Amino acid sequence: MVVGIIIGKTDIKHSPARKDARVDRLLFGFTIKDSPDFFINVLALGSDGYINTMSNSYNIGDVVTIENPLVAIKDSEKEERFSPTTPSPYRLILSEFFSQVHLCVDMVTKDRLLPLIHIPVKDSKDFYNLGDIQASGKNLDGSFINILAAVKGIGEMKLFQKSDGSPGQRMEVKLFDELVSSFSLVWCASRFSVVYLC
Repeated sequence: MVVGIIIGKTDIKHSPARKDARVDRLLFGFTIKDSPDFFINVLALGSDGYINTMSNSYNIGDVVTIENPLVAIKDSEKEERFSPTTPSPYRLILSEFFSQVHLCVDMVTKDRLLPLIHIPVKDSKDFYNLGDIQASGKNLDGSFINILAAVKGIGEMKLFQKSDGSPGQRMEVKLFDELVSSFSLVWCASRFSVVYLC
């Protein structure tokens, strides 16, 4: 059994079952943290009903108890393209038939874990401030970076068509920090972008 606070969620993805490619299964991932330094990715596999119920039932900031997860060595190259980078070489896998997730009801445990959502998961020296991005934007073109900023405003979610013809979602988020009063970030629903509360 593992208890942790959810600090990130991924979108639901479709994946053909290994034994029968005609059978469609769903994947849903989230990241839990149980101490200032340690957090781990959790992958749930199962039917449409199971995965959609799980995705809709648990949100960032919830403290959850996970029973009977499978501990598996992660494929670092593949794993970190689809999920946040974690300090652990492992991940937890939830099976529809063997694993269970519940909201934690122990108030002592919840009070201990809730403050962890405000501790960044990245090193404090591994962030760009908005002023640096404005000054060095051309040099950063094509790079993946970490940003530490506050949210000033959130626009409406808009639908668009990706280059492969599949539907996508995007929205504009206005950020600010001590150097820049307003900075526009266009956030597309993507396997690469992860937002954590600080």
